[in-house]
Amino acid sequence: MNNTFIKRGLIGIPIGIVIGYIMSIFLSLAFAGGHYGAHPEIVKTFGNEINAVIVQTVLWGVLGFVFSGFSVFWEKDNWSLTKQTISVFLVYLLTILPIGYVLKWIKPNFASIALFILIFVSIFISIWVFIYFNMKQNLLKINGTIKKNNSNL
Repeated sequence: MNNTFIKRGLIGIPIGIVIGYIMSIFLSLAFAGGHYGAHPEIVKTFGNEINAVIVQTVLWGVLGFVFSGFSVFWEKDNWSLTKQTISVFLVYLLTILPIGYVLKWIKPNFASIALFILIFVSIFISIWVFIYFNMKQNLLKINGTIKKNNSNL
């Protein structure tokens, strides 16, 4: 992998951890009745709460590394937008599925996995569409500025 991938990935680790903690605080407020910490099943799997929180934190860092590092796929000029999108989608999905399973976001049954994938696809598409139209709008502005500057020559 190239230097940009590594740099972005390393920057993504603390971002992933921060996002993970923010999400865990909101989920604890909403569903844990005033308690905070790792999911009881994770605690059971890893022996105690501190081990569970360490694993949780490391996995959030892994998500941050992968999501940030593989953003370099969007800059592969020799790839079509379709290839970039499918590649990023698959890398993200194949990373988040096992992490989701370990962190007990997903139960080991078809309905839970299907629901998780459906939610992931919905979020991915929503973000993709927002970014696509935002970039398109920016390109239209840039092209308008270029045309205006060329007409003034």
